[in-house]
Amino acid sequence: MILICGKACSGKNFLCDQGEKQFECLKRCVSHTTRPKREGEVEGVDYFFVSNEEFEEKIDHDEFVEYEVFNKWYYGTTKKEWFSSNMSIKTPSGIKKVLENKTLSRPKCVVYLDISEQIRFSRMMERQDFSDNITRRMNADKQDFKVFDSDWPSMKYDLRVTAPDFEPIEVLKFAMKLLKM
Repeated sequence: MILICGKACSGKNFLCDQGEKQFECLKRCVSHTTRPKREGEVEGVDYFFVSNEEFEEKIDHDEFVEYEVFNKWYYGTTKKEWFSSNMSIKTPSGIKKVLENKTLSRPKCVVYLDISEQIRFSRMMERQDFSDNITRRMNADKQDFKVFDSDWPSMKYDLRVTAPDFEPIEVLKFAMKLLKM
């Protein structure tokens, strides 16, 4: 499983999209969320958009590999999606849960897209994504991603990408090589 992690507008979806276009062997894991759908997002492609009640019912039925509340919305990966895919976008705490879950014995490669705040802010403005407060998103990301710079012993990444114009094919080739795919 290739675990992709990065702050808002770092290129996570771009990396997954290119992976699925260029490599027949790659399939994105589609998470469930209770956050509102953004313009251009497609149900079942970007996320499965569900109500709080539906999400909590799935929790009660033990359908998730991991789930969390991020920016006041639920996000989670069902067991069905986890075991039928090999590429997943995760938050740092989501990655920690996956790495600590001993029942998920598949090899994993963590790709951390660490793109500058200035570039990401510019991308958010270009997107005109005002469904959420940009300043709040940037501040939440600063807090959530501190773990990559701390001494959190269970948190590490296999590849850190800092170039805003990274080559997705090269990033994915590196990850697949590590996983012997």
